[in-house]
Amino acid sequence: MTAFPEPSLQVLHFNEPSLEFAFGQNTAHPKDGLFLYGPHLKSKKSREVRLGVIGTPQGIEFFREWVKKIKGRVDVPPPGKAEKKDRLHLANFPGFEEAFGITLDVDFTAYPLDLKVIDHATRILNLHEAVSKVVKLYVDKRQSTKVTTSGRLTCGYWSFPKSSSNDANREQSALACRWRKASSFGGREAAQTCRFCAKF
Repeated sequence: MTAFPEPSLQVLHFNEPSLEFAFGQNTAHPKDGLFLYGPHLKSKKSREVRLGVIGTPQGIEFFREWVKKIKGRVDVPPPGKAEKKDRLHLANFPGFEEAFGITLDVDFTAYPLDLKVIDHATRILNLHEAVSKVVKLYVDKRQSTKVTTSGRLTCGYWSFPKSSSNDANREQSALACRWRKASSFGGREAAQTCRFCAKF
């Protein structure tokens, strides 16, 4: 048996870079920096983000409740039975405006879709056809916003309903990945597709 010497591996350690926040304050941890100081080059006045949401009425309301929650402080939940008492990697969320200097309005522009129409499309046996048909429902609704929306929307959100069937869940996974950037509400589109979607 041939004995090989233990290999020696040289390890270089790089310290965390110092990040700059708000008005020149520095810290290495991005969460701490946002919590304590706010975003880099923080303006004196918060910027408003105009939201446009496409989805079922229930999905739109879920999104509205989520916006309400993140507008305020979100504390780290208490540790579970298998978790440590002190979890230093977690930090409370101070609220969207406090952390990013951006305001979100719960009275956003909503474009409801009929759940029955979406459900009918997702039940098509050909998954490629099902995905294409449901995406078309959202795209057509988005196209109509160019005519009905007064003013330019800053960010668009597509809400997909959750189904009980495994096949429908696979379709929804593909749909959720085939997203269009918020700028599509302003006329510019940039679609991205993940590996899962590429299978169809």
